[in-house]
Amino acid sequence: TVLILDVNDIPEGSINDQVIQHIDTIDMPHNTAQTEDDRFLYVSHEADAHPVTIWNVTDLNNIEAAGEMSVHVERSTIPHNVYINGDLMWMSYYSEGVVSYDIGVDPTNPTLIGHYDTSTFDTGFHGVWGIYPYVPDNVNVTYASDIEAGLFYLELTDYDPVFEANVTGGNNGPAPDSSN
Repeated sequence: TVLILDVNDIPEGSINDQVIQHIDTIDMPHNTAQTEDDRFLYVSHEADAHPVTIWNVTDLNNIEAAGEMSVHVERSTIPHNVYINGDLMWMSYYSEGVVSYDIGVDPTNPTLIGHYDTSTFDTGFHGVWGIYPYVPDNVNVTYASDIEAGLFYLELTDYDPVFEANVTGGNNGPAPDSSN
């Protein structure tokens, strides 16, 4: 279950008093990311062969399932975290590395535009665990932390939402700006 809380004005007492809605979803919900227009919510499910589910949350009194997506589900891959930056959705996907999607045209049917696999493993809790796609003034860049291989700087190049983009990466990218 995913709980939706109103945290605008938290009174003394239990945070449970702030629950305004819930979403009954499949097992192991782990992380959520909402589109910048607040219309859609993506929920990662941190378990073998589980998808990222997509929810229409335009009306919190009538939340509707809008779709789901997976990367190489036949290998029992595991999605970890989903992030939204503008019209781009970035995901850390353990053994699948980093994937990026264009959600600007249709948030319920994301278009794969980039994929970079940092791991030699095909499945399991190996590979990219965390990402940071909020580099100032550059939505096409993310930092990725690989459990076994370290830090990667990845940049979408030749970005075109119609075609899969090339992704560059490596351990020698610029350091993150710690002032933000």
